Amino acid sequence: MNVLGRPGDSMNLLQELVEHSIDDDYYVAAERREDEPPQKPGAQRVASVAALAVFALLITLAAIQTYDRRPQAEVEREALVDQIHERESSVAELQDSVDGARDDVEALQAGASDPEHDERVVNEQISVGMVAVTGPGATVLVDNADDYESQPQGRIRDTDMQLLVNGLWNAGAEAVAVNGQRITTLTSIRTAGEAITVNYRSLSAPYTVEAIGNMDTLAARFLDTQAGSVWSSLANNYGMQFEVSSEPDLSLPAAPKGRLTVRHAQVKGDNQ
Repeated sequence: MNVLGRPGDSMNLLQELVEHSIDDDYYVAAERREDEPPQKPGAQRVASVAALAVFALLITLAAIQTYDRRPQAEVEREALVDQIHERESSVAELQDSVDGARDDVEALQAGASDPEHDERVVNEQISVGMVAVTGPGATVLVDNADDYESQPQGRIRDTDMQLLVNGLWNAGAEAVAVNGQRITTLTSIRTAGEAITVNYRSLSAPYTVEAIGNMDTLAARFLDTQAGSVWSSLANNYGMQFEVSSEPDLSLPAAPKGRLTVRHAQVKGDNQ
């Protein structure tokens, strides 16, 4: 279907559009703007600044509210972070202490690895009775006289045993034990009834005194001491048993711990 009709009608429509290209409404709007009074430029600027200030205030309030409404988890996280930093500082200080202690231990170990130091420590442990020892030496077997009950002079006294032990030390013994009780500088030898106590242990006759030393000379040197002479006299005059023999292999236990603890003596200068 031909909407426009004849070809001449199309040409008339184009001419109409060209001549009336601006709508009448545009003219109406333009007339209205001409009738309104013009606004002052200063008022426009004040209005713009005020609008910007209000906008900035709204933004600031929104930020403050957002900050105040932070989740509790975030606050707790920040607190944990602070604690972690504090703990890291404490750990660093402890690590420094550990490093210092390790250096001290290494220095001590270096000193302990010195052969001369090791030998000196072993000798000191042997001399004070801290460790069990083995080696050659001599054995002295003593006992009361058969008639000691009727003849008190035939009973072994604590002073007789003290004399015997000291004689073995003088003869060159390095370690001494009486019936398995190691003798130290803190050992006491006392009479208790019919027995003798050594290291506060009651021992009954016969008494076996073992001494580690030079097997070839220890027994002979002991007999040459004053102690050897006295004991020879006791055996001859009162019938006490007194036998000395050399031994190739002896085993002496360590002294009781109570006989190794020094409670009152101090190295001179430590308390000054």
